[in-house]
Amino acid sequence: MGALEAKIAFDAGANWMTLIGCAPLITVKEAVGEAASRENCAALVELTGIRDIMERVAEWRGVGVQRVVYHRGWDEGNVGGRLWGDADLQLIRDLSEAGMKVSVAGGLNLEVLERFNGVPVSVFVIGRAIRETPDPAATARLYREAIAKLS
Repeated sequence: MGALEAKIAFDAGANWMTLIGCAPLITVKEAVGEAASRENCAALVELTGIRDIMERVAEWRGVGVQRVVYHRGWDEGNVGGRLWGDADLQLIRDLSEAGMKVSVAGGLNLEVLERFNGVPVSVFVIGRAIRETPDPAATARLYREAIAKLS
């Protein structure tokens, strides 16, 4: 099903698709293979809920995964009070050192972005902090400027 779902996504015009991190390795492999067969397409593994992330990296790399999404969930931050902490930033560094391009998502705002200075993040996924403002386009420009200043 991994190849079929990837095909459906890419045929519909997507460039990227995500796979849940607990998906069977063969599903991940098939989706990554379909992505690799297309220009400018990628299949990313979503790490939410995965407890043994670094133990799984070698498996994912072995089937061609190059990108992951490290996501701090809404409930974790807004109900559980979990912030982006040093352990998160170190895990992102470890993932990068293991050869992964890391996208981050969840609870990102301009103040939180500063914590990522010097952390090898490939993509910042910012939704609510832009969408829920009076002028989303202007807010998106502010985020783009703030991200450009990160080293």
